[in-house]
Amino acid sequence: MKMRYLLIGSLLSFSSLAFDKQPDDKKLIDKLAKLLEEKGAFKSISNAELDGFKMESAFYNALGKGLKPSKTTTHSLFISNQKTMNVSLSVDDNKENSNGVSIYQKNTGQSYVSVSDSDGDGVLDFITYSILDKDGKLLSSVEDFGMDGQIDFKIDFVKKTAWVFWENEWRESVREEGGAFIQFGDKKIAISDALKILGRYSR
Repeated sequence: MKMRYLLIGSLLSFSSLAFDKQPDDKKLIDKLAKLLEEKGAFKSISNAELDGFKMESAFYNALGKGLKPSKTTTHSLFISNQKTMNVSLSVDDNKENSNGVSIYQKNTGQSYVSVSDSDGDGVLDFITYSILDKDGKLLSSVEDFGMDGQIDFKIDFVKKTAWVFWENEWRESVREEGGAFIQFGDKKIAISDALKILGRYSR
């Protein structure tokens, strides 16, 4: 379960949880694990132990739009130890896809930090990190597209608010029929479109 907990955590999108009530962790993991099995996302899983560290290797197809498995296979290596945080390293078989490293909270498997090379050029260009309580509850998260030092997107899961740094100002998300938007002047734009323009979905 630890392998699948970490793997599933790496597939989740913070923005998809921005305005929804956070579900119970175990129920969420069980539900997603079943979904991944049904979709045939897992290809193979193997493990080994070395001087107190457990290493688990998995080949899988990440779920994309419409929860359909991607056409390319990702290889992830997870390293865990009961005394410290856990780490994962992922490589996609398409060198133009995102490859990266993630750090997870001890015992809970919740993601603290993820950095990635979105286009396979060897340069890290995306980072997201979270604030968690000791039980692994997600309190807030931020994302920096391009890793230029300017946070582009942040979510407060306690207050259930999201912000986008747009045209040199922080714009708070407004939930309306049809989705979430940010307002600037007499104009508005869907958060998904704003993040796409900022570069999120190219990573």
